[in-house]
Amino acid sequence: MSMDHGRFCGFLLTAGLVVFMVGAVGWRMGFQSPVLAETLRNVGSQSARWSWIHAWIAAGVLVTVAGLAAWVEVAREAGDRSRTPAGVTLYVVGAVLWLVAIAIRMTVQTWAAGEVLSGRGVPEIYPAIHRLAGLLYSAHMLPSYVSWDLLGFGL
Repeated sequence: MSMDHGRFCGFLLTAGLVVFMVGAVGWRMGFQSPVLAETLRNVGSQSARWSWIHAWIAAGVLVTVAGLAAWVEVAREAGDRSRTPAGVTLYVVGAVLWLVAIAIRMTVQTWAAGEVLSGRGVPEIYPAIHRLAGLLYSAHMLPSYVSWDLLGFGL
């Protein structure tokens, strides 16, 4: 039974990377210009690409979470009852932060891009929301990357 869990876990983790990369390969540097109006123009003029990228990245994160949940079972069968579950929990915390940032990008940033394209300029509230999304993305990194240390020690 352990081999089946291990293969399933490996499949999900590999699939998580593949699904993530389907979106990530579409990224354009124009989506992260230091000038917000330019970024929003690029997002608005390439909204289908923008949505494609973020939908696949979010799906990749979710598939990876599923793979890590399977890893907990594999580790439990091997005798690890604390490090792997703690690592997965940390990863999930980071994943939630990132998924909220992605939701902001797919809703608020898309709305702001439409405002810029229509000639109304960058909405007054948008810079603060943009900083929030950036903060959430940055905040996801600490628990997500520390989680891999715990997962590695759990092996």
